[in-house]
Amino acid sequence: MNTNMRIYSLLEDRSFPSMVLLDGHWGVGKTYYVKHELQPYLVNNYLAPYKVIYLSLYGVTSLDDFKDRVISLTYTENKKSSWLTKQSTDLIGSSAQVLSGTRGVGAVLGGVTSIIKHHYFNKLDNLVLLLDDLERITCEKVRTQVIGECLNLTENKQHIKIVVIGNQVKVGAHADIEKVFSDIVYIKPTPTESLDVVKKIYIGVKKLNDHEQSEVAKCLKSLELDNLRIIRRAIDRYKAVCALFERVDGVNYNYLESKLIDTSFRISTAIHREGFSLHEILEGIEDRQREISFSDKEKIKEDKLSDVDKRHLELETYISPIRHHTPQSLATYIATYKNNFYDIHQELKWSSKTVHLYRCLN
Repeated sequence: MNTNMRIYSLLEDRSFPSMVLLDGHWGVGKTYYVKHELQPYLVNNYLAPYKVIYLSLYGVTSLDDFKDRVISLTYTENKKSSWLTKQSTDLIGSSAQVLSGTRGVGAVLGGVTSIIKHHYFNKLDNLVLLLDDLERITCEKVRTQVIGECLNLTENKQHIKIVVIGNQVKVGAHADIEKVFSDIVYIKPTPTESLDVVKKIYIGVKKLNDHEQSEVAKCLKSLELDNLRIIRRAIDRYKAVCALFERVDGVNYNYLESKLIDTSFRISTAIHREGFSLHEILEGIEDRQREISFSDKEKIKEDKLSDVDKRHLELETYISPIRHHTPQSLATYIATYKNNFYDIHQELKWSSKTVHLYRCLN
């Protein structure tokens, strides 16, 4: 059973409230999966009068704010719509001017808006809500209130289904999560699945050729990388470097592409997953003695290493394979897009074939 089918099955199971948590660490591709796979799948399975609505919880500051967004999306498909205020204004009409004394029209309108909001929120039905970025609600109290309101909806309305998307580690309150959700579905793509997503993203002029796809697949596997944001950063930086130098028709660039892809993935992962700075990476590239010191890792007892040496050893796993063919200008460009190349055609000479190629270019 694939992930789409499993989520649909859980939403249709009446033994529990129709509320599922889609869990996964930062950057793993939860939002991409929801927008490009899960939402279209649910639209095909929940026909009219059902509505399938995606809403990011980023920026939600209160329970009322959450309700406003849900109501506006449900009735107008625009979470910033002033539709709710218009309903209140129309109801008050010109008679509101009479009440402009001590309380004022603003107070009256605010009270009526709350009544109207409560009315329309209670009328919600035949709805599939995809609520993304749960951990982006910074206030724990508001986060708890939103989850509680979702549970209340699914318990009292048979035709309301809710999928909450978030990083459980950052959300916290694990005991509450176990009580609220019928089940938790984890997103952890394999290298093959991550590559399939890459193929869907990089199309048209951005499409990777067969050789590039093969090299990306090797990086995903060797680095155990499933963070879609880091993957895209690595590919985008690789393509940006390629755009800096000229190519000659009829020349096989496979060797150069392989080295550039490996370098971009290793540096991007070291920075964005492991937290190394560009300064540390540049020092590691230049420090040839470090490679000798850590060459026989099996003989090193990590429990006897200092914290500094442990960090050097961890960085070495990323730097060692690229040290001898990665100039600092390339590492800097991959990390920051800062172009310090003095002559990229000379600096990227990584093999005799490549050297010959660039002599021809110059």
